[in-house]
Amino acid sequence: MKIQAEPTADLGALRDRIETAAIAHVREALETDLPARVEFTVGASSRQRVA
Repeated sequence: MKIQAEPTADLGALRDRIETAAIAHVREALETDLPARVEFTVGASSRQRVA
């Protein structure tokens, strides 16, 4: 999953929300423990990966 975030975004909180809401709902709907990777793009060019 690729996420573009504002430079002031709390990436830890955003990652937690994505994991507990979006990814959890997809896994539940598909009835599988689907692996997921979240990749953040902050601002115009910097990139931070959170596994």
